[in-house]
Amino acid sequence: MNKLTTALLSTLLLLLLPVLSTAADREVKKAFTVNPGEQLVVDSERGAINVESHSKDTVIIRVEIEGLDDDEFQVSMDYRNGVVEVVGEMEKKLLNWSWGNRRVRYHLVVPEQFDVDLKTRGGAIDVRDLEGDIEAKTAGGSLGFDGITGNINGKTSGGSIQIADVSGDVTVKTSGGAISAKRIEGDLEARTAGGSIQLAGISGFAEVATSGGGINATGVHAGLNAKTAGGSIKAVFNHQPSADSRLATSAGSVTALIASGVALDIDAKGSRVRSELSLENTTSNRKKSLSGTLNGGGPQLKIRTSAGNVRILKSTAQRQAIKSHSPRRFSGIAL
Repeated sequence: MNKLTTALLSTLLLLLLPVLSTAADREVKKAFTVNPGEQLVVDSERGAINVESHSKDTVIIRVEIEGLDDDEFQVSMDYRNGVVEVVGEMEKKLLNWSWGNRRVRYHLVVPEQFDVDLKTRGGAIDVRDLEGDIEAKTAGGSLGFDGITGNINGKTSGGSIQIADVSGDVTVKTSGGAISAKRIEGDLEARTAGGSIQLAGISGFAEVATSGGGINATGVHAGLNAKTAGGSIKAVFNHQPSADSRLATSAGSVTALIASGVALDIDAKGSRVRSELSLENTTSNRKKSLSGTLNGGGPQLKIRTSAGNVRILKSTAQRQAIKSHSPRRFSGIAL
């Protein structure tokens, strides 16, 4: 092949690239008239899934597909017996299909009262403003739930999880990623194999665990069971718990901030245990352990750290009030 022919072929290929890159891009759309309280089921070989709600009795499905032709990735949709089913299937012979610009995105709109069962083998899942129970599972991607009235069960093999404004019980798990849960009116169970956990405003009982990361819990009402294999724990008890709590870390410090009037039975052990609260019926062992009752006693607060210090302090609101009257009393204490 001479140089002129090579140059012409190269020029022709450059001219065709924009056409080739956009020829496979396509959009699949469909809508079903449904009844409130029914269910949406999505099972896809790949793709991010986004679900929102509206005030109409329709399910609107829009799937954006980039870099894959009809014979490489197909989407089927059906509605029967109160279930809208969406299935995304990849050509089995297609190898390395996630490379380059190959991408699938599901945009779904459902009635305000609707259950969803979502599964993708690679992609983020996000659900917002829904009254219904949620099942969500992805083999790799983040999970997000916001403005939900109903129970949530979510699992990802690798990605962060964010939850906010939920009225219902929540169970979530990630094999690697941080977890954030705020304003949950119900019980919470959250586990991560590697990442931090942030909690705020949990009305029910919270049970959380991480294999590597810190835990910060503010406003857990019923009780808290927090465990980390490698990280510090900070927990704020501004409300009287109704159940026992346990804070445990294998390598890190534990700080418990307790509001005035909260009644507890405290049992703490660590490299060094320090309390600025006045406990009754106390027992201690060379400053490495401390037990006693607070405000007459109540549910147990058990604190354990294998290689770290324990601090039992007044909560932030109480501390600020005391600081305004005694500015020197708590100098040097870092929260």
